Amino acid sequence: MSLTQDDVLKVAHLARLRMNADQLENITSSLNNIMQWIEQLDEVQTDSVKPLVNVSEQLYNCREDVADHSLQAKDVLGNSEHTTQGFYSVPKVVE
Repeated sequence: MSLTQDDVLKVAHLARLRMNADQLENITSSLNNIMQWIEQLDEVQTDSVKPLVNVSEQLYNCREDVADHSLQAKDVLGNSEHTTQGFYSVPKVVE
């Protein structure tokens, strides 16, 4: 698959990019080189390759999820000078 300058201009318009004629020619050429490289990758036989779940062989030691004591609301709200009805009270920021 090769891209035309019209294709590149359309994508540039969608991305709100401006380019002059020299830039357009260079970008079109670069994108076509990338597309050729991708086409080469498509030719690689991967039928016998198992899909990767994770690139790292390291197993993660996860701790058991155990409920522990939590802070009481009165202790947490005690850190603030301004509370109202069990909530933090902050100055109004939107008029």
